[in-house]
Amino acid sequence: MLMHGLLLDGATRHPDRDCFHWVDRNRGLTYGEAAELMGDFAGLLHELGVGDRSWYPRDIEEALCAIATIRDAALVGVPGDNGLRPVAAVMLSGVGPLDAAACKTHLSNTTSYDIDCLKIVVVKEMPMTPTGKIAKAELTQMLGSGTDVQN
Repeated sequence: MLMHGLLLDGATRHPDRDCFHWVDRNRGLTYGEAAELMGDFAGLLHELGVGDRSWYPRDIEEALCAIATIRDAALVGVPGDNGLRPVAAVMLSGVGPLDAAACKTHLSNTTSYDIDCLKIVVVKEMPMTPTGKIAKAELTQMLGSGTDVQN
């Protein structure tokens, strides 16, 4: 339910000039500058700002999951030297090895994004939330630190 632009349940955010305020159910949490938050919460966003373009993770994830060798995929933004870098974490289905070049060709043919800056990495397993969804914030940290990534 919306009231004055705020959701009344769960964690919400609303812009206030250059700041984002994250408010819990008891209206108890507030964080500072938007620049700080974008790094901390990049994996939680429903779109990634890559250069001057918005990337919608679901587009990339669905296109990757259509490839026989990929069982599951998640796209996150990992902080880099020039802002967020899109990184697709994939779990293999066991049908065969991953051909990253073929994956990028498939993505170029099925999506409208500039796939050249996309990095595809194989992970043994995706971090999951208690409700069975991919924990993208945890995945972003894992990919940023290089932990549990197969090359």
